[in-house]
Amino acid sequence: MSRWYISESGKWRTMMFKCNNFPTLTTYKSALEWHDNVVPMVRGYHKGKRPIHERSRAYWHIKMDGDDVVFAENDTNIVRWKPDDTIEVKPLMFNCCYEQLTSLLDLQFFRKDNKLWVTTHMTLPLHCNEVNVFKRDTSGHFCNLQFVNPPTRTKKAINRIAAKKVRQRYKAFRDYVRQSHALRDDGYSYQECLEMFGLQEQAKQWAMNRKDFYWLNFGNSPDPKCYGGLSSRGCESFVEMIQDPEQFYRASLKLANYACSDRRWSGNNLTPTLKQMYEILDRCLFYVHREEVFEDKKLEVGDTSRDSYAYLFV
Repeated sequence: MSRWYISESGKWRTMMFKCNNFPTLTTYKSALEWHDNVVPMVRGYHKGKRPIHERSRAYWHIKMDGDDVVFAENDTNIVRWKPDDTIEVKPLMFNCCYEQLTSLLDLQFFRKDNKLWVTTHMTLPLHCNEVNVFKRDTSGHFCNLQFVNPPTRTKKAINRIAAKKVRQRYKAFRDYVRQSHALRDDGYSYQECLEMFGLQEQAKQWAMNRKDFYWLNFGNSPDPKCYGGLSSRGCESFVEMIQDPEQFYRASLKLANYACSDRRWSGNNLTPTLKQMYEILDRCLFYVHREEVFEDKKLEVGDTSRDSYAYLFV
């Protein structure tokens, strides 16, 4: 059964596994004493293990590995206390883990943007697949544990000069989009899109009745953010299309669809703005030429901002 408790924010929360109710073990001595004072399990699947937390969840246990004291989940070591008071952490990527670490090491761990972070006297990301080393500061400046080996953090930034050069290569299509958009006071008609992409009457009726304008999806999206995932084939085929002037009209219809989705249908017409169409076009071009357009930008210590373009390099 879950248990209710009052969090630091003053709100009630449920604590199913009581992950933030672990013992606080910030030194090797305290971890060793806790290990020695825990009575091992005498029966069952976890016989011989020393639960670090509740005995009903002995898969979270504390053990000795040589002179080191180790907190483990089943056979996976998570925290290691060494005799020189160095603490090594290799966390698992699930929500309960950061609550366990917060309770064990008396530091604030949290999860953001699919990374684990820790706040000592500054906020830093943890290594995902490497050991994170913590040690108590002996200079007297800080009383809590300090993160000894934080990763150097970078994020992708647009090189504006390179981006301008990429746009210039496709200037003919950009000009076509701008000029044709200026002439389309009523937008892009649903009917011409159906005729251009050659769907059967049955598909047309199904789409109109369900309001699901799927008729362009068969060719893959030129937007790398479409549906939350990349469509590399769609981007690459679209870039090939806009290099052929005979395909400009077809490409502009496809671009109009993904620039506004079905939320900006006005009657039977698509009504995207020119800015929306250019944004989709840029994302498509920048994805195909990502190695040329983007560069690594080193972040300042404590900067927790998200890498907005990381999805292009997955």
